[in-house]
Amino acid sequence: MGIPTELPSQDSTSLRTLYTKYKVLNDSTKQMGNLRSNQEWTNHLEELGVEYWVPIFVDLLNIFIAKSQFYASWKPSFTKALGYPEMIAWLDDDSGCESDSELWAETKDDYSLGDLKNWLRKKDVAKGKRPVATGSSAVKKEKRKKDKRVATESSSSESSEEKNVKAKAKAKKGKKKASE
Repeated sequence: MGIPTELPSQDSTSLRTLYTKYKVLNDSTKQMGNLRSNQEWTNHLEELGVEYWVPIFVDLLNIFIAKSQFYASWKPSFTKALGYPEMIAWLDDDSGCESDSELWAETKDDYSLGDLKNWLRKKDVAKGKRPVATGSSAVKKEKRKKDKRVATESSSSESSEEKNVKAKAKAKKGKKKASE
């Protein structure tokens, strides 16, 4: 699939390395789908005495990172970064990309996923978007919203139960009148 064998063991805190791994994961997904119709793959498995098997995305994902971390951190951050060509050029280490000081407004030896999240948050604020709340206050706020939804749902379900009881009572009255 063209994945460098040393890539899974490379530094997992360097932002550029994380992005390279993210791209490899996404690019390999298409190739894994092609294995279903690849006779060479089938022959290879037969030679090894392995039952026919085609890997899925999670199989490959587990080589690089935990599934929950991928979906909680990598995917949202890098997907959002795709909207900023200057960041993608920097992540790809293109020759014409902006310097660290131009892009990040600082210079560091290495950047992390946390740095990218902060950069994206600042870009959202600059665009006039409301920043996403983080931390324990955000968790408490989400819990309050959830509690409010549950309370609303239970009160609406009670009212629908009451409606059902009233409808049944009305139907009984109608049957009595019809039989009289």
